[in-house]
Amino acid sequence: MDTVLTPAQIARVCYEANRAHCMNIGDHSKSTWDLAQKWVKEGLEQAVIEVLEDPNRPPETNHERWMAVKEEAGWKHGPVVAPDLKEHPCMLPYDQLPDSEKIKDSLFLAIVNALKPLTLESQVKPSKKPREEPKPKDPDVTMPGTEEVEALAKKPEATGEEDLPEAEIIEDKPKKKPKKRR
Repeated sequence: MDTVLTPAQIARVCYEANRAHCMNIGDHSKSTWDLAQKWVKEGLEQAVIEVLEDPNRPPETNHERWMAVKEEAGWKHGPVVAPDLKEHPCMLPYDQLPDSEKIKDSLFLAIVNALKPLTLESQVKPSKKPREEPKPKDPDVTMPGTEEVEALAKKPEATGEEDLPEAEIIEDKPKKKPKKRR
């Protein structure tokens, strides 16, 4: 069975990658995903969905979208993240953000786009029509069936070792050292 990731699972990966980045730059304020508030998880999941729908958007657009959502909820610029006051230090135009914050947008986009092939929407749906075996171009040549292919695979000469000169075959057996006589 193929692995299929949901937007919520991708949001979790993005959150934990962001948390690891924050810890590397000295910000240890982020909790684990399991302890994150519901609104944080839902907002990140929605952001994942938006990137899945528009995978080529630049980091600036991602930040502008984040700011618009925050502003709509009443957030403003502040010196530290303060959910009770609805203040956040990243409530600035993208070009005014420090590089350590810009990296977060790029990291988020890279993770979502890297995991997109594992989403349900990206999975190849099987055709209802059974696939036909290719027909040989020469009517006198028949294509081998399953039994013939398996028989060919089991033949020892199918390994290609028979084509190597004797001196080039490397044995996997360890060499025994001669015993010393006392």
